[in-house]
Amino acid sequence: MPDFPMRRLAGVMLLALGIALGGCEDDPVVPDPEPEVATMRLTIGAQTIDIDDTGVVTGGPIAMSANTAISVQWLKANGTPETIVTAAEFQLDVTTDNASVVTFPRSTAFTGNLVKAAAGSTILRFSLFHIIEGHPDFGPFPVNVTVS
Repeated sequence: MPDFPMRRLAGVMLLALGIALGGCEDDPVVPDPEPEVATMRLTIGAQTIDIDDTGVVTGGPIAMSANTAISVQWLKANGTPETIVTAAEFQLDVTTDNASVVTFPRSTAFTGNLVKAAAGSTILRFSLFHIIEGHPDFGPFPVNVTVS
């Protein structure tokens, strides 16, 4: 008779172990949502330039005669800011076809300066770079710049 309670206890313990192990499956990895950027709004000194998700530039080309502050906003299709785009995961990338004309030293993830190196023309390429994933999520899109 003492054997019966031990078998019952062993059965309950095995059932509990099975339930516990069944709940230990790895949760499926849910990917971070991708930003829904429709427009990159650049403020370059007093100039505002919009670049849409097809690369159409409105308000360009960039014209500068001295070092000029630059900042960016990432907007959804309805014109509101894309809140998924944070400095913890993203940054504005600016590359130049000719660094002997203008360069871009970054100040923060979404600000910096266009630094005049010499008079001339070149193309700057702007993108929203996803730091963690190591790739652009928007762009790069070219914008002509003339430095006088």
